[in-house]
Amino acid sequence: MVTKTANATSIPFSGANVTFKFVVMNTSSEEAVTILSLNDSVFGVLAGDADCMVGTILAAGASCEFEVTVWVEGEAGSTHTNTFTAVAEDNDGTDARDDDDETIKLFWYGFTPGYWKTHPEEWIRTDYMTTTTVRSVFAILDSRYLTGDKLDLNKDGKEDTLMDALNYQGGNDLKGKLQILLRAAVAGILNESALGDYYPPYDSTTELINAVNVAIASTNKGTITSLAMAFDYWNNGIHMFPEP
Repeated sequence: MVTKTANATSIPFSGANVTFKFVVMNTSSEEAVTILSLNDSVFGVLAGDADCMVGTILAAGASCEFEVTVWVEGEAGSTHTNTFTAVAEDNDGTDARDDDDETIKLFWYGFTPGYWKTHPEEWIRTDYMTTTTVRSVFAILDSRYLTGDKLDLNKDGKEDTLMDALNYQGGNDLKGKLQILLRAAVAGILNESALGDYYPPYDSTTELINAVNVAIASTNKGTITSLAMAFDYWNNGIHMFPEP
């Protein structure tokens, strides 16, 4: 019987060292067995260690173990799964095989609009201020979005700021859909600015802004909603700042 465990079952998608523990046990109550092979579906042939390797003899009921530390990384939101297989032979030449797998979740960092709204002190980690206007970041030119010469979606008579955008209520008309997108996109740009590579959807704030501007310029409610939903997904990452 074999077991395989990891010292971490979730890691940042950008990668981390993970230590896997492999255990081989002879479940027989009478016969010793000799280990014939140790393999992993991802890491290949395993050398084991001096006390647990190909050729090791396990008495009835005995077990041995070894550890392997490897770098694991992958796509954000995916899982890394690999399977450990061992084959042993008893005194009669009969083989026995068993396997066990381990799965590691690959998480990412991201904060929701609600977090940035209630933690203005954390904006110091970004290139933006709560008073930065929405239109100084995103290109909103179509008159259908504007009230006179202002972007005033919260109807307070003033040019909307990034903090205002985090408080947008949204709606089903074009302006309402824009509010939903901007609420999510502002959180996204704060995440990108503060987290960089730990926030996966875009490689830079410039790339993020361009994607938002394209959706805004389309004036298509479906396009705008689709991008807002994508931001909602990525903004719901692990709510903590990674170690520098």
